[in-house]
Amino acid sequence: EVLGSLEKSHWLGTLQNIHFENNSLGNWQQQARSKLAITPQRIELQQLCLHAQPDATLCVDGSKDVLSHDWQTTASLHALPLSTLTAAVGLPWSLSGSLHSRIQAQGKQQRITSGQVSAETQELRLNTPIKDGALQQLSWQSNRLNASYNNDQLQLALDSQLDAQNTLRASIHQTTADLLAGLKNRPIKGTVDLHVQN
Repeated sequence: EVLGSLEKSHWLGTLQNIHFENNSLGNWQQQARSKLAITPQRIELQQLCLHAQPDATLCVDGSKDVLSHDWQTTASLHALPLSTLTAAVGLPWSLSGSLHSRIQAQGKQQRITSGQVSAETQELRLNTPIKDGALQQLSWQSNRLNASYNNDQLQLALDSQLDAQNTLRASIHQTTADLLAGLKNRPIKGTVDLHVQN
């Protein structure tokens, strides 16, 4: 639902009662109004947040300069149950735990000029089938992903730790003037450090 008023080519309003429902991702509802402003020079959305049971929250805000076509956006995800991804993505194994993430991006028209992504899981557990129909549970101590893109340089670091003896650390980098096209066409360099102990 959009409410607002127009005054001297400036439209100021709010978004409220937004919701969507998905069989896999659940029922998401807006609990507080978010501000939306539209002028001949700028479009701005402030803190559109949707909540889902039990504690998941997704928030988005952003703005765009109409004349220069420069834009920026921020999105954050808090406490998304990983069990919802099992059905949504079609994973063959069940996941439990929660996902927390934050994304910031700036760009011009369709091009991303800079950005940062951070994500981590809490209490991640994966159940995998083994012999005779039994299940083996893997529990991670920590999972963290950090990525940044600036001055045509993409940097990504992954740190995944089952325990002190079983870890995965990866670091990659890429030089590309077009982030989305570069991921498909430009070479990626990096290192992977894997330690496994029974």
